[in-house]
Amino acid sequence: MTVNLEKGQKVELSKNHPGLDIVCVALGWDVNKGNGKPFDLDAFIVALDEANKPISNGVCYYGAKKVLSESIVHSGDNLTGVGDGDDETVTVTLSKLPANCNKLIIAANIYEAVQRSQNFGQVRSAFVRVYNAANKEEFLKYDLGEEYSTFQGVVFGELYKHNGEWKFGAISNGFNGTINDCIAMY
Repeated sequence: MTVNLEKGQKVELSKNHPGLDIVCVALGWDVNKGNGKPFDLDAFIVALDEANKPISNGVCYYGAKKVLSESIVHSGDNLTGVGDGDDETVTVTLSKLPANCNKLIIAANIYEAVQRSQNFGQVRSAFVRVYNAANKEEFLKYDLGEEYSTFQGVVFGELYKHNGEWKFGAISNGFNGTINDCIAMY
């Protein structure tokens, strides 16, 4: 059964689904209004250690599709977001993550947002959903609200380990800049 999350809400994953190992984190969006320039959102995941610091070579995105011994794998870059459903998916094999990985930040930013004068006010129907890769069972879906219109990127949520169990927390923090600017927040 899918849980529809609100900002700040948390869901237990591994505790409620014993044996869960491979999860898919899918992001989707549509363009609300364009300015005549190509509109490209990029999903990415940042792996953090116990001190909430980025793990070396732990950023998975269209330019680094397989990281941390292929424990995190990106589906590839969707340049338009056109069509229904998932636009980009990142698959995470929990058992293959490094022992010091306690959190995965799930985010998206607009490629060349400054140069193209674009922001999340031009995006609609943005969401993240998490499901079991083995049987496609959807655990949760989190729809992004409208309050990010001035931002070029949004941290949707985090997949994190607490007392040995994996959970998902809906965050929705806006940021401006590139993937590197998001990473610098940690």
